Amino acid sequence: VVSAICGVATSTFGGMTRDVLCGLPVRIVHSNAELYAQPALAGATVYLMARRVGSVPAVSIGLAMATCMGSRFVAIRNNLKLHTWDTAHDGLGVAVRK
Repeated sequence: VVSAICGVATSTFGGMTRDVLCGLPVRIVHSNAELYAQPALAGATVYLMARRVGSVPAVSIGLAMATCMGSRFVAIRNNLKLHTWDTAHDGLGVAVRK
């Protein structure tokens, strides 16, 4: 569990730091952004499962990297994004960026 949390936190905050230092909009907070933290969580989960069944560290790491990079590639290639909500008519007074 700790390695899954560390993997997601590292990828998330590393990406946020990159965006801030480069003067770009922070991708993780945009609801129309590509899948970002989910592939990291998938990779961390695969690593934990591989270690639990007794896989050697090199194989566990390889499987986790392939899962993470593969799921990120599939998400980008197929334009998969997180669900978005229509905030213009939600009645909550949320400002809508135009």
